[in-house]
Amino acid sequence: MIAVIAYLTGAVTIFAYVNRNRYLDLLMASIGLIAYGTSSTMIALKILPFWSFLLARLAMVYITISVALLAIRIARTFYVSFKKYLGLK
Repeated sequence: MIAVIAYLTGAVTIFAYVNRNRYLDLLMASIGLIAYGTSSTMIALKILPFWSFLLARLAMVYITISVALLAIRIARTFYVSFKKYLGLK
């Protein structure tokens, strides 16, 4: 069930990346979610256990980096909006 949710969420983020916004955090989040779905499927089916756990760790690294990039993008947007509000150049 977790793999299906991860695949669907990854597909939605790929759709958002391709059609609207070309942000790096969306791309890395979709890679991480699809890798996590693949690793959880491999763990459930007991296929290549070492590589499936390694893939799960790599997926978590991708998701962590994408969340950090999203936070940076939100902070930058807030900073620009605040500068416009104050009338600074």
